[in-house]
Amino acid sequence: MKPDKEKEKGNGKHAVLPGTGKLVAITSLILALLAFLPSIAPFTPAIIVSFFSLLGAIAGALSGWKRTAILTLYIIAATLLVSPMSSWIEQYIELGLLIILLVIAGSFLAVMLFIHYRKSSRKTHQP
Repeated sequence: MKPDKEKEKGNGKHAVLPGTGKLVAITSLILALLAFLPSIAPFTPAIIVSFFSLLGAIAGALSGWKRTAILTLYIIAATLLVSPMSSWIEQYIELGLLIILLVIAGSFLAVMLFIHYRKSSRKTHQP
C-alpha cells in the first residue's frame, strides 16, 4: 500500500501544490493589511482588495492555515469598520480612536494566536 503523499508533506488534505495554502494565506493577510489604512479615504479600492483577501483567507483556512485566516478576517472586519461605508459608527466613536482601538485589539489577537501556535508546536514536537 502506497503512503499518502499529501499526509507526508503536511500541507493539509486540500493542498493542490505544496506550500500553496501558506502562500495564499500569507498573501491575503498582507493584502488585508495594505487595505486597512487606505480604506479610510473615500473612493479607494480597499474594499475590493478586502474581498480578495476574504477569498484568500477562506482558501488558507481550508489549507490548514487557520490562525493566519483568523487574523486576516479580523483585519478585513477592521477595514470595513473604518471605511466610508461605515460612517454610521462615527456617531458612537471618533474615527481616530476607533483606529487606535482596532490596531491594539489586532495586535493582541496576533500575539494570542502566536502564543497558541508556539504551545501547539511544542506539544507536537515532544519526544
